[in-house]
Amino acid sequence: MSEWRTVASDSSGDNIVAAQYGGQIFISTDQGMSWLKKTTASSLWNSVAISRNGLVMVAVQKSGFCYISSNSGNAWSKLSGPLSILNNYTATIMDSTGLNIFIAAQPGYIYRSIDNGYTFDQLSAQRGNWSSLACSSQGKYIVAAQNPGNISLSTNNGNSWIVSSSSSNNWFAVSMSTSGQYVTAVVNGGEIYHSSNFGKSNSWYCYYYLNNILILISTSIILGSLLQLVLSTGKVLLTRITDNL
Repeated sequence: MSEWRTVASDSSGDNIVAAQYGGQIFISTDQGMSWLKKTTASSLWNSVAISRNGLVMVAVQKSGFCYISSNSGNAWSKLSGPLSILNNYTATIMDSTGLNIFIAAQPGYIYRSIDNGYTFDQLSAQRGNWSSLACSSQGKYIVAAQNPGNISLSTNNGNSWIVSSSSSNNWFAVSMSTSGQYVTAVVNGGEIYHSSNFGKSNSWYCYYYLNNILILISTSIILGSLLQLVLSTGKVLLTRITDNL
């Protein structure tokens, strides 16, 4: 049985890509009013990403491969090079232009393209249980979380990495504002941590404790300081970082 796993939209909100875990990829060009199925076979889609203008899209699979579209999801091709092997790909993100694309595997490495997905290289971040990625609008700042493991940070487009979190945890998701200054990280069934200093070490504080009865589906930062949490109950929590939920 399929379930909705991941969704992303361009900067206008007109173009949206959504994928099912055990199902298909769907595209909307009218702010979600109508949808078109863009794949023919069911797959375990884990994550999707889209550029600001809605032209470039990337989708990755669990126990599968990675795919890219350069025409708003109308046609998809499988990525080659280091991403041509069968793996558990868990997360993908891109900068606003779609020039810089990042893909993570669990267990595995983080990969980067700096040419709109034509080629990829393996980054220097250690092999790990990468569960989530987030980046700034220009791709300069990148935060990567492990489940279980630590949070790692790059401030130079992924060329080098440092361990940002002080302890290992079951990190479920991370989000980053467009500037990279505000970063939020969520423990699966546990705490929500926030940094207002680009995710650097010693800048994290526990912001909120999430009741472990509720299952978190996604987290995102909107307009720099608004934190959005989507729960499995269908409830959406939206709050300013400086306020209490």
